[in-house]
Amino acid sequence: MIILTSLKQSKESIKDKFTKHIDIQGWKTYWPQIEAGNQEFETLQANIVQLYRDF
Repeated sequence: MIILTSLKQSKESIKDKFTKHIDIQGWKTYWPQIEAGNQEFETLQANIVQLYRDF
């Protein structure tokens, strides 16, 4: 039981550390750019896979 309690406390402290130290406004600013880049990457990857299937 001590291990579970300790694990739960460490998870909460990690969450607190992230929310305390992450620039939320910056995250909201850059997230759309990250999503757009990821979408472009997935499209290119799908095109490459299709190209290999064709040969």
